[in-house]
Amino acid sequence: MLRKLLGDDVFKRGIQRYVRDNHDQSVESEALRAALEAESKQDLKPFFDQWVYGSGFPELTVAVGHDLHEGAKLIVQQTQPVTANMPLFRTSFEVELRWPDRDAAVVRKRFELSQRRQEFDLGYGGPGHGEAAPPTVIFDPDHSLLARVTEVASRLDWQGRLGGPNVVDRILAARALADFGPEAVGALSDAMRGESDHSVRAEICAALGKIADAQAAAALCAAAEDKDSRVRRAAMNAMAECKPLFVADSLRKHLADDASVYVAADAGAALGKCKAPGAYEALVAGLKRESHRDQIRQRIMDGLKDLGDKRGAEIATGYLDYSWGHGIQHQLRHSAFDAMIALAPDAPATRQWVVKLLDDPYFRMKQWAADACVKLKIADALPVLDRLAADGIGPGVKESAKAAAEKLRAPAKVEE
Repeated sequence: MLRKLLGDDVFKRGIQRYVRDNHDQSVESEALRAALEAESKQDLKPFFDQWVYGSGFPELTVAVGHDLHEGAKLIVQQTQPVTANMPLFRTSFEVELRWPDRDAAVVRKRFELSQRRQEFDLGYGGPGHGEAAPPTVIFDPDHSLLARVTEVASRLDWQGRLGGPNVVDRILAARALADFGPEAVGALSDAMRGESDHSVRAEICAALGKIADAQAAAALCAAAEDKDSRVRRAAMNAMAECKPLFVADSLRKHLADDASVYVAADAGAALGKCKAPGAYEALVAGLKRESHRDQIRQRIMDGLKDLGDKRGAEIATGYLDYSWGHGIQHQLRHSAFDAMIALAPDAPATRQWVVKLLDDPYFRMKQWAADACVKLKIADALPVLDRLAADGIGPGVKESAKAAAEKLRAPAKVEE
């Protein structure tokens, strides 16, 4: 923001002066302010008081309104709490106007915000003022304002921004279009096919997953064949929200043979979460795949947990022992532990494993097991918990064991 306020050349000279004047010295923020003021010939005390020494940040709601007599207005409201330590913010911001029916017609305007609610004249007519196609209005197009911004715009406005030049703006547009449901699927699908940036394509996948109808699922199945594994991962995670009828075949395929083990791992988790027919068999088969840090097996454990098939509890116990993976695959073991408890909380084998894992070599597993003793009300674990509370080894082990023992000994609460 300060660089935007001063301009690149002045800001660069100010930083150079700051480094030169304070070489090998301890400094405070005032030294930076003095250097920047010397180069810019501006009083920066209000800026530093607000953005460096003050608290909080502006929370803005932005919308475009049209007045029959006065044309288009930008309405900006500061919605954050106002206190003695955090008064209303005073700041400048830019707005970009893009006309879709005019070649390279882009206009930028700068405004000053200082009140709780302000209206700014955008300088073009609204409906009925000679505008055949009003411009797309982009608030803070460079995303340089330190603020949480909520933009109120129509679906057509967001669709226009989905094809804009700024990557961040395209991401925000994809995110916003998810709230418009099935009406936005066509625009999101079209944008996916023409989008060059992987992060935007991934965000479009997330938006389609929130909509999750048949058309969105078809677009996700197409995205699952993207050349970029980051987009394929986003597609797998989004398909977890769709009906299995639409996505199960694609998920099974990618679990079995996707070139990226991370895509395969996410496909396994999604297969269980969407509860696809035949998911259990596909997940068990997927356990044969080796992967970096056992990512595939870990996410299959997550899939088994979400699937809810109780047969998964016995499968999970095969990955609980510290010896699995030479004692380093703790994420897999944690997921397997969670799956076993979720799928068979009352099984004697589950309770035996929990007590056994209180003496696991890995300190976090001891903590997870202590928490599970409370969750499953395993009073038989009290002697082991007492021992760990006295001489347990590892960060937080004594504290976790002591807290678990106290909760198990606490009298049960009587419901009124």
